[in-house]
Amino acid sequence: MTVETRPIAEGRNPLEPIASIIALLLVAMGALTLLGTALTIFSTGSFLGFGSYATPRVDVPALADSGGLAVAGWHIRPGVFGSQSSLSIAVEHPDFTQRFWYTLIGLPTFVIIIAGLLMAHRTISRARRDGIHTVATARRVRTLGWFLIAGSLSGMLIEEVASNRLLATMVTNHVGWVTSLHWHFPWTLLIFGGTLLTIARVMRISARMNEELEATV
Repeated sequence: MTVETRPIAEGRNPLEPIASIIALLLVAMGALTLLGTALTIFSTGSFLGFGSYATPRVDVPALADSGGLAVAGWHIRPGVFGSQSSLSIAVEHPDFTQRFWYTLIGLPTFVIIIAGLLMAHRTISRARRDGIHTVATARRVRTLGWFLIAGSLSGMLIEEVASNRLLATMVTNHVGWVTSLHWHFPWTLLIFGGTLLTIARVMRISARMNEELEATV
């Protein structure tokens, strides 16, 4: 008996509910992107660091207080204010450079979410047409897994550099390009990406076994 590789019949889709969830998330992300862009254009909202309501802000660790002249050990430039309770520093009237770095802080996560959802949607759509236990489907799942791993690590580095560059425009302290101030290790995406790689390997083995069984029949 061979493993089923025919297109999945309607009403018997084993890829549910993830197929519907990904489709709904794509629609929601698209709607939010359009809404955020529209609100930014009409100066009533903000999107990815741009807009009249976007205030570039960066969190810093607590070091020391110097009689109100420093917040958490950071010597703040004119026009920048800080809060010791939240340990965050924000700028009142950001220039283009500050908005650029602030946008770059959130951009990697946004790109990973959108691209990951599109890749997952394509993988599921092709799996419904070509079958689950195929080498092509396994390859697409593996590509998605590597994308999540590489994307999350690259995004972590980009966010680290962007956060440090934004902080450097707000304080007079020396801030390096890469420090230990803003590392947020993407454990969830790394585990999920590794899980997809394992699933892809199992699917590839299953597909090859199916091909060998078909050849001997």
